[in-house]
Amino acid sequence: MMVKDGVGMKRPIEVQAEEYWRWCREVGGFLETTMVHYEMDVRLFLQSELVERVEDVTNQHISQFMAMLSTGALTGNVNCGRSINTRVKHLCTFLHWCKEERGLDVQVRFRSLHKARVDPARRVFCTREELGKALRVATEKEALLILIAFDSGARVNELRLLHVEQIVRQGEQFVFDIVGKGSKQGFLRLTSTTWLRLFRYIEERGIDGYIFTSKRSYGGPYTVGALRLLMKGCFARAGIYDFCPHDIRRGFAVDTFQSSGRDIFLTSRLMRHSDVKTTQIYLSGLDDGLGVEYTRIKRPV
Repeated sequence: MMVKDGVGMKRPIEVQAEEYWRWCREVGGFLETTMVHYEMDVRLFLQSELVERVEDVTNQHISQFMAMLSTGALTGNVNCGRSINTRVKHLCTFLHWCKEERGLDVQVRFRSLHKARVDPARRVFCTREELGKALRVATEKEALLILIAFDSGARVNELRLLHVEQIVRQGEQFVFDIVGKGSKQGFLRLTSTTWLRLFRYIEERGIDGYIFTSKRSYGGPYTVGALRLLMKGCFARAGIYDFCPHDIRRGFAVDTFQSSGRDIFLTSRLMRHSDVKTTQIYLSGLDDGLGVEYTRIKRPV
């Protein structure tokens, strides 16, 4: 049965989803940054139009939903195993709420759900040599994106939102004062050479807002997807096809760690990590010369 809400006809499952989101905010006290993902993932299931009511959802429907995510049938973007499992987890949280808080007869057997296969985490990092190849074929915009990313370890979402008003003085240096991942304030530091090149770029183009803008957004910032494609295109012209923009952030971590004499705590601070364990993940699998150091310091009895 469709439900009329004054705006249009809604399926019962859509009405329950809206009640769930309202409960999460008003009773559960969920932060908006958390709700973005919870709401988006349930909306994806609603978008699939597999069922009309919560009571109709079965394990087979969830399997169909996972298949849609893995093939890109829902959004055009193919989801990896880790992303699919996270989306299904958020969907199941909604279904649990419907069962426990609203007393609905949910048919899903949660313990019988199968997880999507998760590929090993990518551990690729850009070297200075690879960056040099890309810079030789890059446009000025592409070159600045690469240099800023490698100088500061900025994430793609932070790069796309760089604004001239974020440039501030900190002592004798300029920094970008940004709000990064997890709504945490932090600073992006650049080398003096990159700052000079960036200031020249801003002055020549009369930029007074977002530094890197897209023609399609009429002066607004790039989307994350569009910026990734722009940077991938640059590396592809340099003959580097297996590239992901986050590889530059990993390259920053490795380069900083090695240049600082393996100071992981300094590397963690410059990466703007809350926990040094996260930095260790970036450096996992790195041949950091421990074998050579062992031979140097350890003597036989």
